[in-house]
Amino acid sequence: MKIVLTILMLFFTTGCTTYSAQADMAGVTIQPMTMMVAKPLPQTLYIVMDPSKVADDIAITKSPMTLTHFRGFLGDGLKKSLAPYFQNVEIVAPGFTAPKEAHVIADVKLDGVEARQFNAGQMIYTTLLMQWNFAIRPNQETDYLFSYSGIGNSDTTYTNLTEGVQQMLKSSMAGLLQGWTEKNAYQTLKEYYDKDAAPAEMPDSNEPASTDL
Repeated sequence: MKIVLTILMLFFTTGCTTYSAQADMAGVTIQPMTMMVAKPLPQTLYIVMDPSKVADDIAITKSPMTLTHFRGFLGDGLKKSLAPYFQNVEIVAPGFTAPKEAHVIADVKLDGVEARQFNAGQMIYTTLLMQWNFAIRPNQETDYLFSYSGIGNSDTTYTNLTEGVQQMLKSSMAGLLQGWTEKNAYQTLKEYYDKDAAPAEMPDSNEPASTDL
């Protein structure tokens, strides 16, 4: 009788789905929602993936499950999401060799991934949540022109851990692009660089010449 009850508990805990305890995200990708942009910014965006801020191997909070090679998975999602806005997007490590020409720097911080359970009658479903931060600045500035802090989550319909993590990242990228649009990040960057590119104002030729010696 105890064996039968144990099997039933395991069955219901996962919502009739068996999840692997580990997901290797190497080579796994998502296709995030992307926005249409008439003209990308001519600058390159360098997304800095700092190992001290974005772990590669992650122990999911409130769960025995773990993720490996997560940093590259997150970087790929960011690159695809922001590609329409820039001439080029590259994933780099801290201390990368920066070009002399004007470019944009993005910093990323992952606070963690957490598992939360929801009761639905006799079923218990698990949702994955990712709390993270993203900010960008022109390379010659120390202050960010755009910053975002958000949470992405999976739904409860995934059939394996890898699929759940993909859902979580797609939700995270959708939240980023919503914040990007609401805060007019593209327009803010465009105006910043247009201002630097504007020619110096010339004096009005109709003004009388100065008689000062």
